[in-house]
Amino acid sequence: CILHCGNITIFENIITDYYDKLKQAAFIITYYDESIHRVLIKRKLNIIKLIKVLNKGMDCGPMLLSIKYLLDNSNLYNKNTIFYKIHTKSCKT
Repeated sequence: CILHCGNITIFENIITDYYDKLKQAAFIITYYDESIHRVLIKRKLNIIKLIKVLNKGMDCGPMLLSIKYLLDNSNLYNKNTIFYKIHTKSCKT
């Protein structure tokens, strides 16, 4: 599962609400806010790689970094692997 944490509150809600399903996945997580570590300590996830990005406004950059990491580490997956992309995004109302 490729996850970009652009909004720490939404990220925490996703991890809390869907933990039973998410604990079965392996994660590459991109983030900009160091408080992600506070959230990750609460829940044990199978994290393959944490990639810090420059700021929360980077949407396609973190995805490209995740893809590059996967291409450089092809031993992490096979032809039957299913990838999920989760992107936390703030919503202005």
